[in-house]
Amino acid sequence: MTGLRIRHSPTVAFPCAVVQVDGELDMASSPVLEQTLTELLAQGYLHLDLDLADLTFCDSTGLRVMVEARDRLAPHRGTVVVHDPCPALRVLLRICHLDTTLTTRT
Repeated sequence: MTGLRIRHSPTVAFPCAVVQVDGELDMASSPVLEQTLTELLAQGYLHLDLDLADLTFCDSTGLRVMVEARDRLAPHRGTVVVHDPCPALRVLLRICHLDTTLTTRT
């Protein structure tokens, strides 16, 4: 992963964090995203927007991080929204049937 940036979007209804992920999300870099999401959850963020517009590659470890975040938020009615996944990632989400369980916006 080349870069990771966080923007906090506090609202009256709920706090939301936008996490922009650049480069590759793989076995080597996914622990950084996982730690970041864990910290945001510990801070009380119930809604996480993952801006993946500049993500060039994602493997199964990256998918696992997204799914685990979604699973940790579900009991609290929280959400993980995947924004602007590249075409290859959209195909991967569809093949893994995650396109129906992860909210995706383009």
